Parts: sequence; C-alpha cells; structure tokens
Amino acid sequence: PGGTERKDGKVPIQKLNIEELLRSVPPGGHYTDPDFTPGKALAKKGTHKWQRLPDFLSKPQLIEKGILPDDIGQGELGDCWFLSAMACCAAMPKLLDGVFVHADEGKGLYVVRLYKNGVFRDVAVDDLLPTKYGGPSFARSRTCKNEVWVSILEKAYAKVHGSYDAIEGGHVSDGLCDLTGGIGEAMRLEAAASKQAINDGSLWAKMKQLMEDGHMLGSGSHAGSDTDISTNGIVQGHAYSILRAEEVDGNRLLQLRNPWGDTEWKGRWSDKDTKSWTQRMQAKLEYKDANDGTFWMAFEDFVNHYSTLYICRVLGDSWQRCSVAGSWRGKTAGGCPNFPTFSKNPVFRLDMKKRIRLLLVLEQRDMRGTDSELFCVAVAIYRERGGGRQVNHFASSGRYVNRRSVCIEAEVEPGSEGPHHVIATTFDAGEENDFTLVAYWRGDPGDVAVYPEGSA
Repeated sequence: PGGTERKDGKVPIQKLNIEELLRSVPPGGHYTDPDFTPGKALAKKGTHKWQRLPDFLSKPQLIEKGILPDDIGQGELGDCWFLSAMACCAAMPKLLDGVFVHADEGKGLYVVRLYKNGVFRDVAVDDLLPTKYGGPSFARSRTCKNEVWVSILEKAYAKVHGSYDAIEGGHVSDGLCDLTGGIGEAMRLEAAASKQAINDGSLWAKMKQLMEDGHMLGSGSHAGSDTDISTNGIVQGHAYSILRAEEVDGNRLLQLRNPWGDTEWKGRWSDKDTKSWTQRMQAKLEYKDANDGTFWMAFEDFVNHYSTLYICRVLGDSWQRCSVAGSWRGKTAGGCPNFPTFSKNPVFRLDMKKRIRLLLVLEQRDMRGTDSELFCVAVAIYRERGGGRQVNHFASSGRYVNRRSVCIEAEVEPGSEGPHHVIATTFDAGEENDFTLVAYWRGDPGDVAVYPEGSA
C-alpha cells in the first residue's frame, strides 16, 4: 500500500503505490494482477475465453467520448443493480471523477477507487476480461466499441468482493454508496408510511428535491425473475436508474433507464405514447424516441410498477463528518430491546456544541463475497434525564431492516437534562459483526463528537 490519506479531510483513502505496480510490468509487456486471476474471478464454469483488451479491440480507451448513462450495457452477469448505480453516476459524471485514479492502456493497468466499510480503497486490475463472440461476456460500452470504463469498473468491483459471481444480486443504493461514499437508504413503496407520502405528495416533493440537490435515486421492480417482463414492459425483479424528476404542465414525470439498454415501459409517456408527447412536451423535456432502455413514465405509474425506491445522498464539502468503529462480539452482541441483554450492546456518547441538524449512519461491515449474510440492524439515540441513562428514547432509524446501513435524521441540541447516547444493535442477540457509526452535519468540525461511552 502507498499509505492512508484523507479525502477532503474526511474519509480515509487506502492508496496504492502505482509506480511500484508499473515497475512490475516487464518491458513491452502487460500488467498481470496476481490477486485476481481468472480462476478466482469466475468460479462458475462457462464458455468464456479470457482475453486482454487489445486482443479484441483495435484501440482500447478508458473513456472515449465522455461518460454517459447510455454507455452502459449489461452482459450475462446478474448485476443490474450495480450497473444502474453506475448509470445514475454517469448522469452526473463529476461523481465519477475520483473513481478512475489511473489508466495505462498500453500496459493494461487500471486503478479504481471504491468506498467499502468506511474507507475509500484503491483497487488495481489488469485488462484481462472474460469474452464471448468477440466481446466482453459481462458489462461493456454500448456506444463506443473501444471504450472500456464500464468493463473495468465492473471488474474492479468484482475484485473487491472476491469474484464476479459475488456481485450478482443487490441493492442500487449499495452500489451508489460504493461509488460515491454517500449515504444509502431504501424505501419500500408498499409500506404504510410510503403510501401516505405518495398520497399527500411529500414523496414526489422529496424525490424532486433530492435530485435537484445532486443526490441520486434508483428503483427496484416487483419480485420475480428478470426473464419475466410485464405486459407494460417492466422487467420483474430488476433494478433501474432514475435519471430525472420533472414537473411540467401539471405532469409529474420520471425518466428511468434499464441497464440492459433496451426493453422499455410501454404505458403512458412511453415512446409508444404519441398522444402525450406533444411538440411542447418534447421540447420541454428534450425527448427522443430511441430503443436505448431510457424512458419516461408518470409518477403515479411508477409507484404502482416499482416496489422499492433507492436513495443515495452525496454530501458535499459543506458537510462535516466524524466516525467511530465498533463491533458486536460476545456479550456486546446484545440484540434488540426484546432481549434482556439489550443493555450490553455498544453504547456511544453523542455530544454537540449547539442545536444542529444531524445525519447519523450505522454501517455494518459488508458480508458480500463471504459465507455470512447481513443482519437486521437499527440505531437509536437516547437522552439521559434525571441522572438515569436511556430513559428517554429520542430518535431511531425505525424498524430493524436487513440493510448494509441505516440512518437517523434529527435535530439535536445540548441541554441541562443530560447527554445523548447512541445504541447500535442487531435484531437477534448473539449476531456478531463489525460496524461504523458516522455523523454528518453542516457547521464547524468540532460541533459534533461521537465516541465510545467512558472513553472521553
């Protein structure tokens, strides 16, 4: 490793020594990754032929004509969730500026920066890809034959998790977080609170505001095999990017993208709906009729045809950040309040100098690529009162959910009643894993502190 640095003074970066990697390349040769060989990268047997990029491309280039959502084409791998996250970022290419750290097409060395378990990690990959029929078996560029950023990013993500097989199936919000270091959230659109927000208009307002603020959205269709396609063109059990949210002439419209690059919505506001697409609406939304997997649909249809809304908040330099690591081990794996061991869970002190809007995120260590699975987790803030701890429940992330991260958004302020405490728990007692608590706020760096109880 080349050492650990800070990104914008906030998130640690585990850097690689690129010069050392380049020195390992023989004269006139190509870089070969000793840690991610074809045998490790692809455990499933198949008819793939491993080839270097120059073996099937005339002039490989990382990026040829800029980064665009339409570049992304899904291959045989079931990682539509990650490709949808890539497409969301590609719609705001600045978000990917820091992802591609180094590219040497001549030597076949690429370095990609990804966020995992509280840090940004530099990941080196070579240009050896599984191929079929003269092209990549998995993700590839649809628009420029010699452009390779899609395939390289997918390979780096597979390496982080141990294999290509390990990245089949997932949540768009997790992919977005790993690409940006943002805060992930998943909303079940069929939940009672979501239905209320749909009916009163607050969900639409939230989605529109999130996108205007530079955050990212994705969606998941109702459960099913991705070989199942509804009569309206929605692929079941599939992940989609949400590229735009616009309200024009009273119409609440979303632009979505299928990472396949085809198979589109056929209902209202689809390419087939010539009645709705007046010349005025076409001009307002820069509409084009193309079989490219990108389509428009009404918000009212969206909430009926999709089951999950994925959110990733990308916080800029105006936000401060502090974090603390913890773990559930042995006695400290106390479980939820249903268990008598609940009080044994790790407890953290939360201090603030003034009234402040706080985002508090619990990130459990990602188990993708291992034999273990994520636990159902939650995090809560308690307010000490009258000299007794945890007698006043202040705020929580809500019900326990099987997600990599959960979040509390709350107004907190110091007061005479006593300090705030944070408890992070799994649902069942005895579930062991590592985690990170991360606090975000706008203000001065010293306005908020989170630390283990008794360590101050």
